[in-house]
Amino acid sequence: WLKVVPWGFRKLLNWIKDTYDNPEVLVTENGFSDNEEDGIGLEDSGRENFYRLYINEMLKAVKLDGCNVTSYMAWSLLDNFEWLRGYSERFGAHWVNFTDPARPRQAKNSVKMLKKIFTDNGFIKDA
Repeated sequence: WLKVVPWGFRKLLNWIKDTYDNPEVLVTENGFSDNEEDGIGLEDSGRENFYRLYINEMLKAVKLDGCNVTSYMAWSLLDNFEWLRGYSERFGAHWVNFTDPARPRQAKNSVKMLKKIFTDNGFIKDA
């Protein structure tokens, strides 16, 4: 139900720039879902790929197109209850064990990649 279309993100940022005289844009929720039924847990290469592609398109919009994006937040830090999907669909960079009353959390593989991107303020340095 959610499609991965990174070029559309850049196009949207440019539309906002052109339509509203390049206002400050804060991206407050951008993320990728997976579910345990697909056998995905801590191995979340789809999420890594999503963030790599979307953040790269956002950087193109900022650096090449002059879009005024000043903030970016990945959705979400932790798996949580997702409206009609309940606990089956997971957006978090940290896996939460919902069957354990203590709700222990483990970092998914995407955490390391996101940390590198945020530390380098984008793809400025080599991986």
